[in-house]
Amino acid sequence: MDRNSQILTAFKSGDHKKILKDLYKTLLPKVQRYVRANSGNEDDGNDIFQDAVMIVYKQIMSNQFDTNIHLEAYLFTVAKNRWINKAKRDAKIKAVDELPEPEQLNDSIFDLLVTKEREHIIQSVLGNIGEQCKKLLHLIFYQGYSLAEVTEIMKFTSAEVAHTTHYRCKKKLKTLVGENVEFKKMLMNHG
Repeated sequence: MDRNSQILTAFKSGDHKKILKDLYKTLLPKVQRYVRANSGNEDDGNDIFQDAVMIVYKQIMSNQFDTNIHLEAYLFTVAKNRWINKAKRDAKIKAVDELPEPEQLNDSIFDLLVTKEREHIIQSVLGNIGEQCKKLLHLIFYQGYSLAEVTEIMKFTSAEVAHTTHYRCKKKLKTLVGENVEFKKMLMNHG
């Protein structure tokens, strides 16, 4: 039985003390390092990891967890995303008293509309790239994963396969962008 199956079976059977202890021993330090490297402290890392474990545990118990996904990589991803979201929320709370002046607000609204327009166009291009490429590019460009992490998350057989797929996906994206009239107009109009 592979490690993923062991963890899932332990959670499902209720015999998860040993597995949890092992996850805390192997993954908690990695989460704490990530959080500390991104403006947090050890307590933040502990809280984020505990939240992530509970989220994944609930997904497993309610049969919402995709058993094809590498559980430990997924758990780290959940923790990482929770920290990113918490850091963003905290930054917004701190910046509330820095509201823009009314004349700046109009520019902000325009910028937001331009951003939304760009997002719509980008999503339409990504809709034609294929699910595997879309997921791979999202993990690398939007979530900041390395190719090594993507290899594990997407279950590529090797880093070379991930690298080749990444290269082909980027090439395909460039072709699609080059053929997209809306995208070209957007770049000309909004630089």
